[in-house]
Amino acid sequence: MFAQLYIFRGGFTRHAAQLIVPSTMRDLIYLVDKSLVRRTSNGRYSIHPLVAQFIADQAKDKDELAERHCRYYLEWVVEHAAELNDYHARGVLEQFRIDLENIRAAWQYAVAHQLLELGRRAVGALGEFYDYSGLLQPALDIFAAALSHVQDAAWRGALYVECAYFYVRVAQFDRAAHAVAQARVLNQALGDAVLQARIEYTNGLVLVRRGDYALAPECLERAQRLAEKALRHDIVAKALLARALVYRMQGNASATIQVAENALDLSRQIGNRRLEGRALSDLGYYLLMSSKQDRAGVLLARALEIRQSMGDPWGEAATAGNLVALYAGQARYQAALDLQERVLALCQEVGDRSSYCLALGNLGVLWLDIGDVGRGEQLANKTFALATELNLRWGELSALICMSNAQFERGTWESAARVAQQALASAEKSQALPEQALAGLILSQALSAQDQFQVALEVCRKANACARQVDDPVLECELAVEQVYLVWQCGDLELARQQVEGVLERLRQVTPSNQLAWFRMCWQLYQVLRACGDARADELLLKTQRILETQAAQITEPTLREIFLNNPAHRVILKATDR
Repeated sequence: MFAQLYIFRGGFTRHAAQLIVPSTMRDLIYLVDKSLVRRTSNGRYSIHPLVAQFIADQAKDKDELAERHCRYYLEWVVEHAAELNDYHARGVLEQFRIDLENIRAAWQYAVAHQLLELGRRAVGALGEFYDYSGLLQPALDIFAAALSHVQDAAWRGALYVECAYFYVRVAQFDRAAHAVAQARVLNQALGDAVLQARIEYTNGLVLVRRGDYALAPECLERAQRLAEKALRHDIVAKALLARALVYRMQGNASATIQVAENALDLSRQIGNRRLEGRALSDLGYYLLMSSKQDRAGVLLARALEIRQSMGDPWGEAATAGNLVALYAGQARYQAALDLQERVLALCQEVGDRSSYCLALGNLGVLWLDIGDVGRGEQLANKTFALATELNLRWGELSALICMSNAQFERGTWESAARVAQQALASAEKSQALPEQALAGLILSQALSAQDQFQVALEVCRKANACARQVDDPVLECELAVEQVYLVWQCGDLELARQQVEGVLERLRQVTPSNQLAWFRMCWQLYQVLRACGDARADELLLKTQRILETQAAQITEPTLREIFLNNPAHRVILKATDR
């Protein structure tokens, strides 16, 4: 029995030894007593690597033993994969990490000896274990290596899909698209409905991450239909969540929320807690962007609880990033900064460079919101460079918007207008309506600051048309304020007076998540009301000042409070109030 223990890598359990070697408890106790086997603090057993190498060199009939080892560990992976989506997730992930060397050796044996039936069953389950453990590049390594040996079409098709998915995760989109194409060709002969659903879903992910929002919906809808016929409700829920993101980028807020709610309901029906956590997180973010902060906060807190309890670092990072936006809207800047640093650390931990890029950009936006324009612009430049390297169009677009906003706040208006124009062109190419409206707003403000009021008004009206399609009340309010301000600057005081009532009503109904935008809107409306001789001008100014000082008082960290109060948009309000 002792002569066969070399087969284990990184230790083994009593159960594994009994079934693979085989052995009895008495055998193991005897070997421990003789110091030939060591028992570790967690109840596992191991032998010294030099001893293992020595007995391996002397061993005979290695293949029979290696196949028992292979089947034991890969069957364990297949059997326990379902537990990754329920309350046992943390435990099975921990066991997977402990036995990773054994599992990797088992997989390599199955590939080398073409154990077709076992390999086909294990590939998807193994991919999930690697994914949820944050082992993205190691997963690519084993699956890409397997493609050099596996000849079976069904197994190869599944391997290509796994490779495509992990290429998406590490932001290698060209390779992902190639792997999808290879899987599609193989499945034309196989006609496997589940494999085709996974192909369409993964292709949809490639399109979404690249920013091809016009092509992604059709692909994801095909994936959903195929998955429904094959009764793969987990793929249906994933496709729904990806579709919700596309609708968000296309500016259809009502469809975004409805589809995300459908995904949440389905994930609960099938008892998939991992998907439930993801759906709660996505839905919470969409509600937050629709100014429904209270419900968003409840859903995001629940999502974070689920994802942390399951040991899901990538999911925790995604939900924590959404909570950062909530904290920033509440002027809880130190909490937001601390949490965003945690998000960056988690993204680095799992090796997800595309998520890290977006998180870096969000940190820049946060510093800009606080009032540190220099730091916000520096992070935006870093984000743009990384997004360009990764060919991450959405990351480039977000960085351009942040850069143009920072340059506007710094007073370099020509540069701000140039970058905003670049962002607008990128948003139009991607058909991302919210970003078209936002880039148009910044471009309008930059032109206005250069006294190009008529051109700015035309840009603002186009952006306003985009915002109305987006169904984003906050963005609509910002653009409505900008438009009435420009109407006044263009000399039509009577029209501005007519429009200001509706704008004031909108301002009372929304709670912007971006404090900088809120104070800028109030300042612009104050100037219009004052020009109209409206007594409410001073009332609005004093109310804005009280809100600003209240929020400053809530910032407990002195340095952040000083940065917040020294923001140019905030200083101008305080000086006007003094006068």
